[in-house]
Amino acid sequence: MFLEPYPLDRNHAQIPGIEEPLPINGILSLDQVRGCLYRSVTISDRRMVEKLNSVPPPTAFQKSPLLSEHRLLLVDGDGAALLGDQVIRLHPKLGVVIENVA
Repeated sequence: MFLEPYPLDRNHAQIPGIEEPLPINGILSLDQVRGCLYRSVTISDRRMVEKLNSVPPPTAFQKSPLLSEHRLLLVDGDGAALLGDQVIRLHPKLGVVIENVA
């Protein structure tokens, strides 16, 4: 799963287009679940899948039947997240881009 949120603090993230912050460890509203699903993508790169699956979903996702198998990826202001020796980025034209860190 790849979302476009940015962290507000350790327990909340903001998803563009959804007014209320996403409680990472709380209970999600139906609008928040819809927002997560709307912004989700399938990652098929084995390296990324292994890294993402090595971390359990956030508590809020575990409590939601629709999100229990998804992973939350918080990106920085540039739309990128560092996972080990790779960067995963949401490019406006190319979509999900995975790059090796030199």
